[in-house]
Amino acid sequence: MTLTPYWSNGAITLYHGDNAELLPAVTADVVLTSPPYNMGLTPGGGGRGMYQPSASRKGGRFRAGYGDGGHDDAMPQHEYDAWQRHVLQLCWEAIPDTGAIYYNHRDRVEHGRLRVPLGGDFGLPLRQRITWDRGTGIGVNTRHYAAVGEDLYLFAKPGWKIRHSASGAGDVWRLGMAHGRDHEDHPAPWPESLPARVIDHNPGAILLDPFVGSGTTLLAAHRFGARAIGIESHEPYCELIVRRLERQAVHSLSEVPADGGKP
Repeated sequence: MTLTPYWSNGAITLYHGDNAELLPAVTADVVLTSPPYNMGLTPGGGGRGMYQPSASRKGGRFRAGYGDGGHDDAMPQHEYDAWQRHVLQLCWEAIPDTGAIYYNHRDRVEHGRLRVPLGGDFGLPLRQRITWDRGTGIGVNTRHYAAVGEDLYLFAKPGWKIRHSASGAGDVWRLGMAHGRDHEDHPAPWPESLPARVIDHNPGAILLDPFVGSGTTLLAAHRFGARAIGIESHEPYCELIVRRLERQAVHSLSEVPADGGKP
C-alpha cells in the first residue's frame, strides 16, 4: 500500500485517513497516542449529564461528534473496546522488537462504579502504568473525588529501553494541562510537555501518533528535532495541524539572527 502524505517536511509526516487502514503501511519506533475516551456514555455535572444533549450543544459535547469531527464518542462499550484493541494490535505490529507504546487513557466513574479503560484487557503485555498528574481535577461532584490524574499505559517489547537517567523521572509525571487557544476546537488536547518527555526518554526514536488530534505530538517532535508520523481521520484537524506546524516554523525562523548567528 502506497501512502500519500497530507503534509510532510521530511522529518514530520501527517496522513489523513482511517488509522486502521493506514497503520499496516506505517512503521515507527515508539507509539504515543490518546484516543477518544468514549465519554459520551458518561454521566457528569454532579449527575446532571454534562455530556448529554443540551440547548447550547446539540447532541452534547461528545455525542455530537468528537469536536464535531464525525466520531460519535458514545459507541456501545463493547464496540469501543474491540476497536481500541484492534488499533493497539496494529500499533504493536508497526514497531520493532525494541519498540514501545504509550497509550493515554483514564478511569472514570459511571453510575457509582469505576470503569477501567478496556476493562483492563488490552490484548498486549503491559509493562507499566504511568500517572499523568494534570494538576487540577475534572468532574467535580458529590459522588466521588474529582479526577486529577490520567494514565499512560506502557506496552513494551523485550528489547525496549529508555535512557538510564530517564528512569529517575518516576511513574508520576506532573505535566499540567494544555492551555490557550492554539488547539482551537479540539475537546481534549494534551500539553506539549508530555510528548516532549517521551521524546527525551527515547532519543532517536521515530514517533507515531495514530490519533494525532490537534497535532501536539508532531509539534513537539518538530520543536525538538525528532521524527514523527501522525494519522488523523478528521480533515479540519489536519488543516489545524498544518497551520500550527507552519506557525511554529515561522516563529522559529524569526528567532534566528539576520546573519544566521555567525560570529
